[in-house]
Amino acid sequence: MKPILPVLSALFLLSGCVSVKIESNRDTGFQKDIQKVFIVALASHDNMELYRTAIAELKTGLTERKIQAEFCLISELDLGAQKESCARQLEAFHPDVVLEIGVGAFDKGWRYSGPAYGPNGAVGGSSTYAETTKTLVSLKEAGSDETVWKASLRVTASIPEMGGPKMARKIIAQLEKDQLIKKKP
Repeated sequence: MKPILPVLSALFLLSGCVSVKIESNRDTGFQKDIQKVFIVALASHDNMELYRTAIAELKTGLTERKIQAEFCLISELDLGAQKESCARQLEAFHPDVVLEIGVGAFDKGWRYSGPAYGPNGAVGGSSTYAETTKTLVSLKEAGSDETVWKASLRVTASIPEMGGPKMARKIIAQLEKDQLIKKKP
């Protein structure tokens, strides 16, 4: 029974290894009451799952705030078919704004987490595998190229699928903080 405890502890620690940092800037002249958001994400092979889970959580979070949301996920390797399909979907939806998530820079590898002091003064450290995606998120008025909000995100996660929901919650929290959407009722 004792060998199971370290394995469960390691899984618990891995599940919590997600970090999201966000910085944003908004156009204070933009005062539209946002009711409909169309989300477009351009994903690379490396961050496809991160974006897929982020978009699902974004849609859920916006819906909880009484904002209609639709989305389109485009592979950076798309030869045009996905972009055309997204354009038709966007046109049919008639959103107030379009939230664009860029492809971003991607890095993965083992990170050394520094010295740790154990019993009897023993020094050790640990390494953790993590994937980091840095990306820009822009909010534009529908039918315009005018950017009304922009955010820079850095998502580091041991398991990419777990980073997506946290990324989405940070985006929504920042949109609320920047007074672009209302808090959940």
